Amino acid sequence: MFDVTIDPSIDPTLYHFMLSMVGFDSVDDESILESNKFDVLPEDWTFDNEPCYNYWMYFMWANI
Repeated sequence: MFDVTIDPSIDPTLYHFMLSMVGFDSVDDESILESNKFDVLPEDWTFDNEPCYNYWMYFMWANI
């Protein structure tokens, strides 16, 4: 994505998609109470379950 931002000719389809995308939709099951394990780095996540919703939202915020 970063390369296409600099040079749209690399992938015109992705470039057009990035121009037309206006937002993200994230869905969470609010009926389930989750624990927040923010003290674990992504590369150190070894649990069977996925990180909590807040963790995913922070990751999206930090990388978009």
